[in-house]
Amino acid sequence: MDFFMENKMLKGIYLHGYQGYVTEEKKAFLERFGDIYAPNIDYDNNPAILYKLYDNFKDEKIDFVAGTSLGGILIYHLAILLDVPCLLLNPAVIALEQVRPFIPKEAFTIVPAKDIFVLVGMKDEVVNPKLQLDFFDKLNQESNNVTIKIDENLEHFIPFQKFVDVFNDFRNII
Repeated sequence: MDFFMENKMLKGIYLHGYQGYVTEEKKAFLERFGDIYAPNIDYDNNPAILYKLYDNFKDEKIDFVAGTSLGGILIYHLAILLDVPCLLLNPAVIALEQVRPFIPKEAFTIVPAKDIFVLVGMKDEVVNPKLQLDFFDKLNQESNNVTIKIDENLEHFIPFQKFVDVFNDFRNII
């Protein structure tokens, strides 16, 4: 049976990582997952993307937001502002200080109320997995709504099948 046929379609936002893009394969999957806004972003030339996304979606019914690496740490803050669950894949917690000027200040004062699902690849060579775990363990002490999934063999890049599996796992908790 088709997973998508027995579940309602969701509305969400997905942001890729720095200097990355949303592959055709991932776009096709996201289209089957629901009404997902998944732009290809040049972060260097669009540092205020979070403000733009918030302005565009603050009055819409969004079911979730998701992001990978730099897109993950940005989407985490958008989730706080929109008060929606989020899925974060190897979130770039190391970039927080660099992106802080491009995130609305109120996102740093609100404890997230919705579910946060984090995938951490323990072989991530770009974002130290320990930093990811420390950041979200601390957050979980404050909010008690963080689910961390550890993959001992996952590197920074998220293969397509892992992307699909994690989205499906996330769908089951939201």
